[in-house]
Amino acid sequence: MDENKLYEQAVMLWGKQAQSDMMIEEASELIKVILKYRRGQASKDDVASEIVDCHIMLSQMHIILNDENKFKEQLSFKLNRLQSRIEKELRTDLGKMKRHVHEEAIKKNSVM
Repeated sequence: MDENKLYEQAVMLWGKQAQSDMMIEEASELIKVILKYRRGQASKDDVASEIVDCHIMLSQMHIILNDENKFKEQLSFKLNRLQSRIEKELRTDLGKMKRHVHEEAIKKNSVM
């Protein structure tokens, strides 16, 4: 199965507007299921399913916007910014304490 071909076919079949609207709907569903998961009302499988739906729609948005260079530029910028923020935070005592708390939560398997 060629994923990109499927995404292109979906955009061609249903159109840019409909697929853009579907992206909004799927993002909304992901937000809702994460909140439910945090309250213990949804499973990890529920969250994973909505993440996959968003991934599929985001892939179609790449096709709709048709500007891979802009995407790569933004991705690089934002990853570099994230790295800088993490490094800055870890240099502080509070950052070290947060990291310790996070590591303990991972050990207990309760990250969210």
